[in-house]
Amino acid sequence: MENIKLIFLSCGDKVIIINAKHILLGSKTNNKTYISYSGYPGGKKVKKVSELIKKRPEFLIRKAVLGMLPKNSFKKKIKNLYIFPNNRHNIKNVSNVKYFS
Repeated sequence: MENIKLIFLSCGDKVIIINAKHILLGSKTNNKTYISYSGYPGGKKVKKVSELIKKRPEFLIRKAVLGMLPKNSFKKKIKNLYIFPNNRHNIKNVSNVKYFS
């Protein structure tokens, strides 16, 4: 019996998301919270989505994309996902741009 080795190849495709600060979440803006814990006593941090949209809107989109992926080692290999809060980005040599609205 042969050993099967899976190889992950990157095609070079880049996903660029601009205007991340303009996402609309409806009623989740006031109700949903994200909790992080540092491991120390009293290290629990609770942030509302409305605060995160103002400070780090790219975090919400990245967390949503990672939540849709399978729970394995491929999550660590997302290197071609670029999220920008404004309509300006610094990615060069972008070709075959498709705009979705």
